[in-house]
Amino acid sequence: MQDSIIICVGLLLSFTLFASVVYHFAIKNAIKVSLCGVFILLSVLVSVHAFRQSAVNAHISEYESAFKNKEILICKAGEREYRVSRSGFIYFPDILQFMGKNDNKGVDIDIKNCFNHIDLKELEMQD
Repeated sequence: MQDSIIICVGLLLSFTLFASVVYHFAIKNAIKVSLCGVFILLSVLVSVHAFRQSAVNAHISEYESAFKNKEILICKAGEREYRVSRSGFIYFPDILQFMGKNDNKGVDIDIKNCFNHIDLKELEMQD
């Protein structure tokens, strides 16, 4: 939510600044309208990208926190689902990857491919 507010305020301020600069130059109206149209298109594209990146960052943060809290993550690698826990995987935050150890050696899972996390207590209740 905070990212959305920052993106919208930044978009509004940049458009205001751009419009004031274009307004003060003595150029034809057709060129002004064209410049504004291009600026609006670019601003929308950048804003959409920023919203998507914000969602990705929130997802990464959620699953990093769950892993640190010793929860089990459910992730996909290829066609197979893995239960990622601290006992079977090591997390490398620089590359956003879980690397398998012991029985899972050779398995590399991107944190963006995780879609659920379960507390150990909940898992014991399910079994």
